[in-house]
Amino acid sequence: MPRRVPWSCRSTLSYTTLENYPDGTGPTISSMPLQNQTHIHTNLTYPPSGLGAGTAPTALLTHGIATTILELDPLVHTYASAFFALPPNHTFIPGDAVAWVHRAASAPASSSNLTTYDYIIHDVFTGGAAPLALYTTSFLRALRKLLKDDGVAAINFTGDLARPASPMHAVLRTIMHVFEGRCRAFRDVPTADKHGMADVEEDMLNLAVFCVASPAAWPLRFRDAVERDYLASKTRRRFLVPRGEMEVSLTGYGGEGGEGNGESENGEGGGSGMPEMVTEANVGWWKAEQLRAARAHWRGMREVVPARVWEGW
Repeated sequence: MPRRVPWSCRSTLSYTTLENYPDGTGPTISSMPLQNQTHIHTNLTYPPSGLGAGTAPTALLTHGIATTILELDPLVHTYASAFFALPPNHTFIPGDAVAWVHRAASAPASSSNLTTYDYIIHDVFTGGAAPLALYTTSFLRALRKLLKDDGVAAINFTGDLARPASPMHAVLRTIMHVFEGRCRAFRDVPTADKHGMADVEEDMLNLAVFCVASPAAWPLRFRDAVERDYLASKTRRRFLVPRGEMEVSLTGYGGEGGEGNGESENGEGGGSGMPEMVTEANVGWWKAEQLRAARAHWRGMREVVPARVWEGW
């Protein structure tokens, strides 16, 4: 049957056991609604370069979900626990997600040492840009290996959708290639130009891409939220369920119809010289674009909070 999956969230590297609600409406991840389930699930979620305040794992734990967190900087975990009420009933693993995922996926598929998950949430961000090492073909392929046959991955990326040279386009092609086109994407804010993107000079956004590991789990659908999903949060009530106008078409990024896009594994493009996909060998190609994206990010942040606050903080 098609898998019905949750809406976006920011969370941590977590092994999670998901239990049904008593009324059978299905579990949630970070207060995100899932379609009815009849068995216990495991979940792997993380922002390997930032637990942050721990909002998502706190929601997971509030829903009674056993959670394991992977955070690169142990001090971040200490602060989330001490100052942002991250519940103590979780397992914490300090470490780098690139090495961890490759190591976890290195076990043969038939081995009992290979732990697979029903859900993986991948959300990374640091210094105003996303670390591309966590979006390469090799990393995402290892990530996919950690999914069950009907598993779902939710992958967030921050970038400029309007700029042709933005690494976001290569990231989307990489995701679509690895998951063979079985993905849906949603932006966090409406497009600045409702009549198309042609005249938009900058379109910085967070894009949540939901992908399934096998054709049996396609297409992706979302159930309606129930009251307990919101955790008494006005923000969740407003943003939890995806809206149709926020969906971004992935046509043209390869892998349409659940088929591979035929691009070479080295990620090389055509005559433009711009790589088609992100690989370990070409992550440095986008350095200038990532610096530009970081500046754009911090310009936006200084509109949210005055510059003097950031400078003093």
